[in-house]
Amino acid sequence: MKVAYTRTSDEVSWPADEVADLTRRVEISNTSHAKVFVSIHTNASELGSSVNGFEIWGKIKDTNVFELSKQVMGQMEQLQYTQNRGIKDQDLAPLQVLQDNQLPAILIETGFLENENDRAYLTNEASQQALADKIAQGIYNYIKQNEP
Repeated sequence: MKVAYTRTSDEVSWPADEVADLTRRVEISNTSHAKVFVSIHTNASELGSSVNGFEIWGKIKDTNVFELSKQVMGQMEQLQYTQNRGIKDQDLAPLQVLQDNQLPAILIETGFLENENDRAYLTNEASQQALADKIAQGIYNYIKQNEP
């Protein structure tokens, strides 16, 4: 698969202001001719180290977004590295990179860095590769299912 990155490091060529940064990412997505938009993150919680798990956010009322979420989540579950916190509707907590995106768009929270087990998995290079492979497989499965 060809990938159109919104960034490949913490350095960006546009203003570092958060709103401008997120707006620019959506602009890149909307002009990329891509089939999907996937934003990958690690999560944080004020509840400390007891919280763990991965979750996927998206406009769940959109059947394409819901199907993309299910495909990626199904692949991530196979790794069994943490609990599945489910698919979350971005209407509950609007996320700028999802709101104005014209593509089927999801945001993946891969785990909580405060949690020792999630952190150990997410900071391990082999685990990162396995997770990237599963996310890519979920995207591939979604695209193959939805090609004309």
